[in-house]
Amino acid sequence: MKYVNDLYGTRNCVITILELGSGPSTIQLAEDYPKANIYSLENDTNILSQNNNKLLQSEQENATVLYAPIKTKLILGGVFQTYTLKNIPKDISFDVIIIDGPVERLYPFGREAALYQLFDRLSVGCIIGLDDCHRKSAKGAVKHWKVMYGDAIDIIEETESFIVLKKCHDSPPLSIFVPEIYNSYISCFVSKVGLSDSNATVR
Repeated sequence: MKYVNDLYGTRNCVITILELGSGPSTIQLAEDYPKANIYSLENDTNILSQNNNKLLQSEQENATVLYAPIKTKLILGGVFQTYTLKNIPKDISFDVIIIDGPVERLYPFGREAALYQLFDRLSVGCIIGLDDCHRKSAKGAVKHWKVMYGDAIDIIEETESFIVLKKCHDSPPLSIFVPEIYNSYISCFVSKVGLSDSNATVR
């Protein structure tokens, strides 16, 4: 990851990386950035145990997989199913966040909501990576983030399946009841239950 490499190479201090959704990438990050502190969130206890064991076997001591169960949460006025963050150390901010979870087919807005929860804990200049950007839900998440945070985040690179953003400055978010965002959530919900959204959207 070019932008992480640039950050890693220019910082005199240790960078802190947060990964949403653990896997082989967790070990790869630990190997690629041995002086970084890496935290990876995982809601599946079996996968969590497997990946922590793999980290031990590979002798990567700079990364850990934290249990983060999926809960229904009220965030910025909206109800989302996304990670619980209580096991993340409270006294740190993050220089890089890589969003590759939770599973979108189970939690359609879980990845989008995760940034709403974590934005205040991202350092200015933080690199934000979102995987699976070929999917409609991911494209919608980026669009909603831009509505919520405006010029506080900037898109710096986009490929077919991955997008890189940067936190430019701190900014208080809006409410998800901005019509453009609210209507998108309503459309997604009614499409899943087979209803009409003609009376639910706002203008």
